[in-house]
Amino acid sequence: MIVICDREASARARSLRERILARGFPAAVSPPFSVKELLPAGGIIVWQEAFDDLRRTPCDRVFAAVIGTGFVNTALNARRVPDTEEAVSMIRTVLPGALGMPENGTTPFGFYLTPRLFFAEDFAEWRGRMILLTATERRILLYLASCSAFARPAPPEKIARFCSPESRIGAPGEENRIAAHIANINRKFADAAGERILRDRRYAGYYAADIL
Repeated sequence: MIVICDREASARARSLRERILARGFPAAVSPPFSVKELLPAGGIIVWQEAFDDLRRTPCDRVFAAVIGTGFVNTALNARRVPDTEEAVSMIRTVLPGALGMPENGTTPFGFYLTPRLFFAEDFAEWRGRMILLTATERRILLYLASCSAFARPAPPEKIARFCSPESRIGAPGEENRIAAHIANINRKFADAAGERILRDRRYAGYYAADIL
């Protein structure tokens, strides 16, 4: 959902990712040359010294919040912000449009990703029925449901880049952990939905069902 871009897997980028994950939003870290591997994305946060490299890659359609004090050409689908907090705030303002979320879908308690699917801090609500989720389950559901706007399945290693704690990315067995999380999400939604809300496509990855 959110890509954090720096010239290397820097400590500041990893630290910002942890803060965004703690707020319940999927986020991944990437240098500019490999950001395209993480698309689709709702927005990019990038430091100014890496911005020119980023815009040389095929991701112009994704809005970028650029941290720094130098000039940023807004014609490049970007805007300058002074610090990481302002960057996160700016990205959150563009996410509804980027992900096709309903107008006026944000409330003091959460937001509607679709007219039927509401996300609060520690649960989701589908058609008025509350489903309790772990923090990782919530991020995975939010990530896959947001990817459905772009009709692209996500392989487990990509889901991990956005949703797993840093210590688990690339770790042995993480693919199985992702599968277990998805099975748990489907089980929790089973009574309300009557079918699996998250599905898999062979050799392609996982995706959200149209019913969401």
